[in-house]
Amino acid sequence: MKPLLAFTSGDPGGIGPEVAVKTAADRRVRAACRAFFIGPHYAFESAGWKPELGPLLDTALEPAPPRRTPKPSARGGKESFSAVKLAVELALAGGVDGVLTAPISKQSWAIAKTGFLGHTEFLRRACKAPEAVMSFISGGIRCALVTEHTPVAKLKTTITRARVKRACRVFLESLRPLAGSRNPALGICSLNPHAGDAGEIGLEEISVIGPALASLRRSGSRLCGPLPPDAAWKRHLAGEWDGIVCMYHDQALIPLKTAVRAPVAHWTCGLPIVRTSPAHGTAFDIAGQNMADPSSSVEAALFAASLCRCRR
Repeated sequence: MKPLLAFTSGDPGGIGPEVAVKTAADRRVRAACRAFFIGPHYAFESAGWKPELGPLLDTALEPAPPRRTPKPSARGGKESFSAVKLAVELALAGGVDGVLTAPISKQSWAIAKTGFLGHTEFLRRACKAPEAVMSFISGGIRCALVTEHTPVAKLKTTITRARVKRACRVFLESLRPLAGSRNPALGICSLNPHAGDAGEIGLEEISVIGPALASLRRSGSRLCGPLPPDAAWKRHLAGEWDGIVCMYHDQALIPLKTAVRAPVAHWTCGLPIVRTSPAHGTAFDIAGQNMADPSSSVEAALFAASLCRCRR
């Protein structure tokens, strides 16, 4: 039987409901999985939801608003948080095979006092998976981050041996179901230009990243690096490794969104459940106008379905 994925609404005032409905209607997605919608009924219905696309679990507060509000709001925060919470609870209980989350508004979650900055923080707590790693997928490209939304000025102190080891270890373990009988391999980016040039441009490769990788290699991990990011990305795009690990956000996202032709999606590694999402925001400015591009969400759904089948 095809995997059952929970499609959350995201913020009801954004493009999430439209993207979810368009994704579920995509012929490739319909061939790969079944959709189960979770979110406020009025948001999905206004986006074109029909019962034949999949059942809907309503999280709307009563009464439903006369029209959707395309901006951050307490209502949007409460309804989108409730959708994610229910989807994760279902996945942990085995009621669905995976979760595809549509974009939420961090501002809405803050106004609603959910207690969480966003999806990743909630997922780590709800799934009791503090070591979960943010990663990205695009066609055959897989990329994980050592740090997430860390200011560049704080990278030097944030990138530690423990963080590097965690990102590599969790990412490798998450890739194993996709690698079949092979032991997956990773390319590791340096922090400094030219991989520090033997300490002339920085010492992090010698004092932090290198020792972390050496420790993992002793336990059998296949790791190449640390390498200058431009060289590492060229080799990964050529298919040399199963994945690439980047030290910080833009080291990953700039090549992903410029050099990779396929749509980019999020994948949270290290959870006991499958969770993916499109790699874009709520786009309040175009919400409700049937202008949203579902390609990133379609990528996320197809990957989630594939991973669910591999993990069975």
